[in-house]
Amino acid sequence: MNKLQTSGQCCQAATFETQSSTVLEGATDLISATIGQIATWHQRWQQRHQLAQLDGRLLRDIGLDPYEAQQEMRKPFWIE
Repeated sequence: MNKLQTSGQCCQAATFETQSSTVLEGATDLISATIGQIATWHQRWQQRHQLAQLDGRLLRDIGLDPYEAQQEMRKPFWIE
């Protein structure tokens, strides 16, 4: 094997490692974003569930009337 062939193989290996690293970083970013979105959805669901437990007096204390609270509680968790 001459130097040119060996050099070409090194370049191919380096390119493959760079591509693999880029794919891995992209997958990691996607997983992080997905976990973050699920956490946001869970937090919304929890807050709306807790809102449903409040009586009219407590709702007024936080500045909501029962109608507004019902509107908020009926929203699906994926809607802000």
